[in-house]
Amino acid sequence: GAAVGAAVAASQAHLADGLLRDYVAPRVCAMVAQLPRQRPALLRLLYGWAPATAEARIGAIKVLQAELPTQALFLEALSHLVALEEPRLDQWLLDLYSYYAAVGLSKPSPGLRAGALHVLRTVARAHPDVALLSSGRLVEMAGEAGAAWEVQAAAGALAGGLLAALADPEVDEPPPGAAQARTEAVPQLLGLLERLLRRPAAAHVVCSHALAAAPLIAAHAQLQAPFFDAVLGLPAPVLAALLTGAPLPGA
Repeated sequence: GAAVGAAVAASQAHLADGLLRDYVAPRVCAMVAQLPRQRPALLRLLYGWAPATAEARIGAIKVLQAELPTQALFLEALSHLVALEEPRLDQWLLDLYSYYAAVGLSKPSPGLRAGALHVLRTVARAHPDVALLSSGRLVEMAGEAGAAWEVQAAAGALAGGLLAALADPEVDEPPPGAAQARTEAVPQLLGLLERLLRRPAAAHVVCSHALAAAPLIAAHAQLQAPFFDAVLGLPAPVLAALLTGAPLPGA
């Protein structure tokens, strides 16, 4: 498992790297493609075999890219891997995740776009200025007529995550020249989240938007009415699941 891999990686990095490439990755990636519900656990296992250095993690990501059958699946995998990293990423890893997210956002596939947005959502926890570079594209994609549900859900999650990160006192001060971008982004992101809450959508998408907005409604009055309208408009079984943290019906 991941603990075994971590122990080998800590004591014999070269052995762990060879086992990762030749044995672990091909088998784990085959299961990642076949078992959607097990992907987070499988990717945690795979990453456990990579020594905790930027070079080794980048190598593991490139092996993953070579082994997985589609770009969409690779980007989904990245969204799980980036969540396993420390919130503050090494610059090399930050550049790599940002690059792949930019590639995904440039594609027409809803799956690729959603995967890219999920990667940026995690990056935004400690590096909001990097994620903000894509905020214009985020608003554009989410506002497209007929935007796919997965893109809408991921866009709402990213908007909420960015707003939370920008208000977090533990997040670093913006680099030179970025303070104005942060200030200008807040009303843009609030407007996007408000529009998404007001937009008719499937119940699971409404739940996603509500979860993104919930931590923000005390500080941003403009979200309160659309938030409560969206939540109270959910079918009773879905609302009950949302409030208790239970799996959504049909999920």
